[in-house]
Amino acid sequence: FIDVGIELCYNSIMKKYNSFMDSSECIKCFPVRDELEFFIQSVGYHDFHTIKPYLFNRIQKYFTVHFILSGSGLLNINGQKYPVHKHEVFVVEKDCIFSYYPSAEDPWEYIWFVFDGTSAKDFIRHLGFSESEPVKSCNMPQKLRSELSELFEKIEKQISVSYFSALSVLYLLFASVEEKTENIFFHEDDYVEAVSYTNLTLPTNSRV
Repeated sequence: FIDVGIELCYNSIMKKYNSFMDSSECIKCFPVRDELEFFIQSVGYHDFHTIKPYLFNRIQKYFTVHFILSGSGLLNINGQKYPVHKHEVFVVEKDCIFSYYPSAEDPWEYIWFVFDGTSAKDFIRHLGFSESEPVKSCNMPQKLRSELSELFEKIEKQISVSYFSALSVLYLLFASVEEKTENIFFHEDDYVEAVSYTNLTLPTNSRV
């Protein structure tokens, strides 16, 4: 899955511009949760201007979602290649064969969440992710970056970070790739029936 003959130059002498954090790596792990449907295991940050990526294929027993803060790279899922760029989001599902690595010319930095649960796959399917469509654009990158910055500032300073504060940022990340909000439709007959029932059961001076 890895291009042969391309020299990958990830080294520590490249000057960094406007990096998300001063450190190249930051990880926060959470204790095992009682929830079975959906839960976070960890959240982290990596900057590949100064650290080397894994270039080999592998399989993981959990789901991961990545938000690209800057730079670009290449994602391989089951033999298919997907370019990934700044302000895009990609998901790697459990039990698939994958690899990903940054561009040598413009190495990426990204935030990632590890999550799992009996409903995790249904969750990402609802958002439109699949093994054949693992990359989506973020439609609120600045808002998401701001929330992530606040979260990782606490993590870096070893300030207590609640599980649900991290979960809320993950939900914001998911919301940022949702293409549209489901509309609620009322059938005309149902509307008429509801109005009639309200008129029959509520006193004339009641308000709803």
